[in-house]
Amino acid sequence: LEMHDGEHRRREAFTYTVLSPDRSTCLGCVYITPLSRHAPANPGMDPGPREAVVTFWVVSTPAGEGIAVALLESLRRWLAEDWEFESASFAVRRELVEQVRLFHESGLADHRRIFVAARDSEFSLYH
Repeated sequence: LEMHDGEHRRREAFTYTVLSPDRSTCLGCVYITPLSRHAPANPGMDPGPREAVVTFWVVSTPAGEGIAVALLESLRRWLAEDWEFESASFAVRRELVEQVRLFHESGLADHRRIFVAARDSEFSLYH
């Protein structure tokens, strides 16, 4: 948490906790990072200064039912209206089939793959 707080304060990356309406339960988390953070592990990548990568997770309990759809809709609106990104792509590992399905059903298209060194995994970016 200290690492995320430091990134947030330095405006390097942003992490948000998704809470239930009564703020008593954590339902998930949202991470917003600059695409440029991933350039060293992706030769030839030349991201613009205002390109972002967004990842999120939600609980897989009854408290989290339906939250992924609502969260994605809210994030898309929030990123478009309140952030000054040239582009914001949602990232997911291909094996997370439910989230991949959510992105497709929401009209997002897979447009790029990147390697995320911190996760030692390839991610698909949806836009």
